[in-house]
Formats: sequence, structure tokens, C-alpha cells
Amino acid sequence: MARDRIRYDRNVAYQRLVDEESVFNTYVDFFMFCAVLGYTRNEKVPKAYKGADHELLWSHVKGTELFETVSKSIAYQETGDPDILDDQERQLEFLAEYAAAGAKIAAEEFETVSHDLVDLVARFVLEEGSSTGAGKSESEFADTL
Repeated sequence: MARDRIRYDRNVAYQRLVDEESVFNTYVDFFMFCAVLGYTRNEKVPKAYKGADHELLWSHVKGTELFETVSKSIAYQETGDPDILDDQERQLEFLAEYAAAGAKIAAEEFETVSHDLVDLVARFVLEEGSSTGAGKSESEFADTL
């Protein structure tokens, strides 16, 4: 039976961007943002889900078409194996590894900002995409989100 949840750590960015500033509506939204950010920068924390303190349910990923597509896309890009599209356990593992790195990046990027955090995050998404999608008119990162 496939695992239906994955453990992950919440750093200070989760509390700040979700609870305090409401830049993201839920922890799941921010988790997926972090997974995309980590993937975009090709940074992950191997086995980040080992011993982590919070859980993400697969139903939260599967319940949103965008999140499920992101999950499958990252897993397929990671492995090149079409069978991964049906392997929710491995998809969750990849998400947790990339999200751990993405959360560290987000914490560093936004830790010193004291106002207009929503605008800053929006500009960051656009700039992040333009720096990774050389020559493209629109940001893949922003399009994914």
C-alpha cells in the first residue's frame, strides 16, 4: 500500500508567509511553492522527510489539479520513468526534498522584509522565472504557480 502522507519540516518562513502575513492561504500552498522553487534552482535536501516534524497528506496534493500536475512533472523530470506518474510515495518524497530547499531559500529571501511582503514575493516569482528561463517572454516559474 502506498504511503498517503509525507513528513516535512516547517521553518520560520512557513509561519511568517502563511500565518503572520497571509501571503499564502495554507501550508500546503506554501509547501508547493517551495517545492517549485527548490526544483527551479535545482536544490533539494535528500531524505528531508526522514525525522521531519509535520505531515502533508497526499489528498492535499491530489485534490488540486495544479499541485498534482506539479508533483507528477517534478517526479517525471527527476526519473524519466513514466511509471513514476502512478507512484504517489515517490512523488511525495521528491516534493519534500525540493520543498525543504525551497523553504530555506524563501526564508533567506524574505527574512529582512518588514512591509509589502506580498508585492515582494510577486516580484520574486517574476524575477526568479526570468533568471531561469533565459530568452522566454514569460516566467515558467510564475506560470507553474
